[in-house]
Amino acid sequence: MEISNYISNDYQVVHPHTGVNLIEETLINNNFLVVQDELKQFYGIITPADLIKRPHKIVIDCLDNIEKVYENETLIEVYNKMITTNRDVLPVFKNDSLCGVIKMVNLISNIGNKKVLTGRSINQVTIDSSIEMKIADKIKNKFLENISHEIRTPLNGIVGFAEIIASMTDEQPPSTELLNTIIESSKQFLNVVNAIVEMSKIQTGDIVFEESYECSAKSIIEETYNYFATDNCVLNKNNITITKEHPNNDISFTSDKMKVKQILSYIVSNALKFTEKGSVKIGYLNRNSDVVFYVQDTGPGIPKEKQDYIFIPFEKIETNRNKILPGVGLGLTIAKHYTNSLGGEIWFNTVENEGTMFCIQLPLELSN
Repeated sequence: MEISNYISNDYQVVHPHTGVNLIEETLINNNFLVVQDELKQFYGIITPADLIKRPHKIVIDCLDNIEKVYENETLIEVYNKMITTNRDVLPVFKNDSLCGVIKMVNLISNIGNKKVLTGRSINQVTIDSSIEMKIADKIKNKFLENISHEIRTPLNGIVGFAEIIASMTDEQPPSTELLNTIIESSKQFLNVVNAIVEMSKIQTGDIVFEESYECSAKSIIEETYNYFATDNCVLNKNNITITKEHPNNDISFTSDKMKVKQILSYIVSNALKFTEKGSVKIGYLNRNSDVVFYVQDTGPGIPKEKQDYIFIPFEKIETNRNKILPGVGLGLTIAKHYTNSLGGEIWFNTVENEGTMFCIQLPLELSN
């Protein structure tokens, strides 16, 4: 199968002799940068991991010899190169000149509906079964890599601090800080397990929706606010506040209340996680005879190159290449599935370095 439909020209270029300090900020908001000089000579692809491994004075010092892909290669050959080199993006050459890049995420993101993202449009293609198996294997490996880290981290916190408390005497009662760490680690572990279970049910079609449930928009916002407003571990650590707002009139609608609260919970959790200062605001309003819930934060915003992929399973956004945020990358995927299943839509507006607003629009009457 030809790779022409997979080639993308959506990438940012940096000069090989640019100082590392000048491109660090750019790399924070990009998965990779193509390194070329003014004559279009290709030097390589640089990632945040490359800088961490070799923080030298100029970009070219940080580059590894990278495997090249040629336009006439098959997808199987390309996948073998990606898997053996452990690279999620490779350069594509035509007649010894760079003609674009090929990204694993484009293939993973469209395996479900057999669409392939190119640099200009979305083309309908048929993916060969052997290729599909390789993509599925890549997803599985990504899942296992994420989940092993996300489970070990909170469990180590729980076990470690529990052992400290167990060794204390009556004259040395455990501090509030120790107890809060255990509580926070337990919640983090429970969230990971819940997300895995929910995603598994979605994939097997075992999710059950309550088709007739009278809901109060005001009540849902109040309950969501009360749940997160008492989470002092998160609010105090990040020095942020959570606020609520709603119109004078309540909005009644028919839906699955628990699923609506889960949708909001995933989005609010993300907002609190990424917001380092300022506030997170939740509320609702009436729009075109529908109810719209919204979550607005003062966080870093979503980088442009990540905006097409945030609802993809296991996709994680890191605001700082030295800071790994908890989570397996399933929350927004589950939120979108639930919203669509309830006959609604989910979207977002974001401005980098200013914040993001997520909106969930649901019908007043739940249809079959």
